[in-house]
Amino acid sequence: MLKPAQGAQRYSNGQTIEDKLISLIQTTIAPTTWKDVGGQGTIQYFPLGMALVVNQTPDVQEQIQDLLAALRRLQDQEVAIEVRFISVSEDFFERIGVKIAEPAADLKNLATLRRLRRRVVSARR
Repeated sequence: MLKPAQGAQRYSNGQTIEDKLISLIQTTIAPTTWKDVGGQGTIQYFPLGMALVVNQTPDVQEQIQDLLAALRRLQDQEVAIEVRFISVSEDFFERIGVKIAEPAADLKNLATLRRLRRRVVSARR
């Protein structure tokens, strides 16, 4: 088992991100060929150089390379979403002419809510 780098991020189950990556590799690529389950293959993480050292057959090495490339592509597709919530008092809605109704009635008031949104956005400008 790996000794985690000092200050390494740990998940709730105690694993580091490196442990999770190694586990992913060992369970998805030639799972019966790793030393942990009686095979010959080994994989180690070295935090100083942030390097994975894999001792495996060329075919398995190539599969690992493909998996890591796919993971990098997924990482490049991350999406950032910004959400802003505002708190307003009920009298604010009354001042701008919006009635607060029961939740089921909100669907009927969708146009009103859209107008409210436009007013709030234009008021911020």
